[in-house]
Amino acid sequence: SSSGSTPRELSIDPTVVTAATFLENSYDHCIMGDAEGYLYMLTFDITHLKVQQIHSTVIGQACIPNSITHLGEDLFYIGSLQGDPCVVRLNRMGPKFSIDILHTFSNLGPIVDFCLFDYDQQGKQTMVCCSGVDKDGSLRVVENGVGFLEQFELDIPMITQVFPLTIPKT
Repeated sequence: SSSGSTPRELSIDPTVVTAATFLENSYDHCIMGDAEGYLYMLTFDITHLKVQQIHSTVIGQACIPNSITHLGEDLFYIGSLQGDPCVVRLNRMGPKFSIDILHTFSNLGPIVDFCLFDYDQQGKQTMVCCSGVDKDGSLRVVENGVGFLEQFELDIPMITQVFPLTIPKT
């Protein structure tokens, strides 16, 4: 660069970073999450306001994060659109870090597919849905609050099933 500083690099396995946040009151520690739910601690060695080295360490695995929010007291909320969000505690053992998952919040979304049935033949609908994405996918049974009203029925001769087809992006 024009100021004469050398860019600092860190070689890591290819990953898709989905969320990151710096620790509170810190400019040299950053928690980063990837598309497989792994959480990393990035540590920057800084001398005279210049980054000398960057280190990356896997500190645990949780849901696939879309946000990481520091709650104070080494607690972090890991928000997820694809799985069950959670609250984790960051453990510091000298220069090493790890996490403990303290609480998980159920998230039905995204619902990829579902079916309805009357389990006990009493007119009460139960829904079994395919929730979540990738490693955070699961089957969920929803019994309360399920109500579907048929708005319209389209009778097309010789059609027994309809399903979407997707074309992979190139």
